Amino acid sequence: MAAIYGTVTFTDGSKSNGSIRISTSWSNENAFPKNGKYRLEFRTDPKRKITVYADGKKCRDVTVSGNDVRVDIRLEYTPLGGLKVV
Repeated sequence: MAAIYGTVTFTDGSKSNGSIRISTSWSNENAFPKNGKYRLEFRTDPKRKITVYADGKKCRDVTVSGNDVRVDIRLEYTPLGGLKVV
């Protein structure tokens, strides 16, 4: 099995603690980072390019093929602009 894992931090240095949903283009599973860390395990090896999203916003495309892939996500929140991937 393969997995996507990593950290979710904000530009002010704080860590996501359950309020941000991490999802992918591959499966319907979600992760809600605790203490800034998340992990999404796949039941089968995707062997393809997968898009990682934070609250529906595209973060990065990664190729998952047999090995775990680390995807660290950095976010900025502004009252007028909302959530932004940086």
